[in-house]
Amino acid sequence: MGPRSEPLPGAPASYQPTLTDDQAATEIAISLAILKYARAARGGLVEPSALSKIYDQSPTVRPPETVLTEISTASAPDTYLADLHPKHEQFTRLRQALLKAQTEADKERLKVNMDRWRWMPETLGETYVWLNIPEFMLHVVKDGKTAESEKIVVGSPSSPTPVLSADMTEIVFNPERVVPLSVIRRDVLPKLRESGGLFGGGATSILEQYQLTVNNRGRAIDPSKIDWDTVDLSKLTFVQAPGPTNILGKVQFLYPNDRDIYLHDTIIRSQLTRAVRAEGQSEPRVPILRSLRACSWPRAMGGARRRPVRLRPAARGLRSSSTSLSPCT
Repeated sequence: MGPRSEPLPGAPASYQPTLTDDQAATEIAISLAILKYARAARGGLVEPSALSKIYDQSPTVRPPETVLTEISTASAPDTYLADLHPKHEQFTRLRQALLKAQTEADKERLKVNMDRWRWMPETLGETYVWLNIPEFMLHVVKDGKTAESEKIVVGSPSSPTPVLSADMTEIVFNPERVVPLSVIRRDVLPKLRESGGLFGGGATSILEQYQLTVNNRGRAIDPSKIDWDTVDLSKLTFVQAPGPTNILGKVQFLYPNDRDIYLHDTIIRSQLTRAVRAEGQSEPRVPILRSLRACSWPRAMGGARRRPVRLRPAARGLRSSSTSLSPCT
């Protein structure tokens, strides 16, 4: 895509410079072509969500009025338009490869990947973490160089890890886990009903075994007073305390997003030894201790209580792409 590649739909077929109507029609056509090019150069040719539900990205595009104002004062309009393309090194390398591509299949593949870079934030930060989903790897990048790499586990094909960008706001040491109701219905409720009551299984009852408390509107309630045969689970919240059975492990990274996805430690280390590491829930899982060391994040895992640590603005950020990524300055 070059600044001169867009046709001028709506321009008069035989332009007469002395006709006011032709001047107006041509000016409108040029403006529309400029806006179309600017949108495609920075935001891609298609909306990410139109391709797949796993893409939760909103390309950063300049408002139309900004583009028209800036180009009207630019000394070199073609340079202005070319400058709208992403500045990432990876995008530049893809564009160079496109110029050398021999087959249409290769060209199409490169164009698709260039568009994916157009969906990324304009800057990634000097230091960031790159979660490469198809590679099942996490890479810590500092000043353009990989400083650390680690295996990760991503979501299964039925519950894929989404592609998104968000700002990291908090690290939680010894996190609590709100157990999904689907897990409660599948794994917990049948055992509660079999026992005929909470303590039918003695000290190894399912709730005690997994350190689960039952809450109603944020308040803990006595599970022995619940009729598990008729209970409306949608009114209850099951919270798992920090500990060796909590699948979030020792650390959880929070970055608010529409998918409620977060990065966390894992207690199932055997998953990390497999070649294909796409299993279970959509949250990415990583051996967090090494990640903390590489990113110079706060280390406060002593004790057993939940401890949230707010990140200062300069230390915030998490990004996720088809590959997933997250700045960690």
